[in-house]
Order: sequence, then structure tokens, then C-alpha cells
Amino acid sequence: MPSHPIAHKLIELSNLPIAAPSANLSGRPSPTTADHVLEDMQNRIKCIIDGGSCSIGLESTVIDVFRDPPLILRPGGVTLEQLQQYLPTIEVYQSDKHGDMIEKPATPGLKYRHYSPKAPVFLLKGSPHSMESYLEKLFKEQHNSKVGLVHTHLKTVHLPSTILSSNNWKVYNLGDEDNPAAVAHGLFVALRVLDKVGVDKIVIEAIEEKNEGLAVMNRIKKAATEIIYV
Repeated sequence: MPSHPIAHKLIELSNLPIAAPSANLSGRPSPTTADHVLEDMQNRIKCIIDGGSCSIGLESTVIDVFRDPPLILRPGGVTLEQLQQYLPTIEVYQSDKHGDMIEKPATPGLKYRHYSPKAPVFLLKGSPHSMESYLEKLFKEQHNSKVGLVHTHLKTVHLPSTILSSNNWKVYNLGDEDNPAAVAHGLFVALRVLDKVGVDKIVIEAIEEKNEGLAVMNRIKKAATEIIYV
């Protein structure tokens, strides 16, 4: 059930149950504003009801309660830690443990490639120091390339002035991993903004998979062309 009062009013006025797909093209980053919907769905739909930007920024948490123990199929705004207060045995779906669901996904987020911008996404995993060193090296090698960097370690990964002042590299500051809710809120916005400015590739700094960070990393992994361990 949606929490937005406009959605409540729409259901009330229609006097019918409403089931509908996401307002974006399949595989693309989810929309979090009406402008995002327009980007994907222009000339495909008759109108858009603009209720403002999404408060969480990621899709809902999907749970299979018919399994024992219950299984989170798609992490979302309701975190694993919150659910464990009511369902202590709940687990997060893992293909090697719970079976492959890609061919017949129980929820859209289980598809192999999902939430993807036009530019290929590279997920960077490692310590803050190793990520910092890797980015400096990458800039030296690809300073003439159009690279988008989603920066999630503002306090611990210190970018050199060459990257920050580059005309080719575009840095999108997404907050810091100690506030995963803020990272979650802006993730899809960042991907769409960097696509719009025409970068050739997007590099995203990984965050810890706790609280909202679990859902953030789930989305990035689904969008990523490659995971780079440093």
C-alpha cells in the first residue's frame, strides 16, 4: 500500500484495486521524480501525476513469507535490521543458497541486469585508501575520457584536485557511507544525471552492506558491468 496521500486519493477516486508496473523502461534506473518518468515514458503515456520526489529513493522491500525462513527477494527501504525485529530468522536471497531465479524471477529486481543507465557501470570495492589510489591511477590513464564518478566516501576517500577540476571527469557527491539512507535517496538520481551529461562510463564507490546500504549495493551490483576489487 503506498504511503503518499495523492496515491491514496487516486485509489479512493477510482474505487478499484490498482496494480501497475514501474513508470520506467524495463532495465533502466527507477524514476524518483516526475521528470525521470517523462524521460522514459514520453509519448508512451497520456499524463503524469507529480507528487514530488520519492522520499526513500529505492523501490520497496519484497519478501517471500511462504518460505521457512522468510526470504527477502529484493532489499529496499525497509531494511533487514528492521525486519529482524519481527522476523528474527529472515534471510536475504542468495542464488547459491536459495536457487537460481533469473529465468523466472519472482520479482523484477532478481533479473541479472537491472537498474542500468546507458553508460556502463563499474563498481569499485576496497578500503578507502585502496579506492583513493585506484582512482588516482585511473585518472592518469583516462584523464581524456568522459568518466562519471559516484562519490560515496566524502570523509575517507580524498579525491585529488586533478579529478575535481577536470572537465572530462564528472564527480557526483552522494554523501557518505555512514549515512546509507542519503546514498539510497540519491543513487538513481546520480545515475540519470551522469547519463544526461554524456559520460562514457560510471564508476561507483561501494559502501558497506548494512541498513539501507544492503539495498544500495543490491541495485549497483545489478546495474554493474564489472566489479573491480582493489
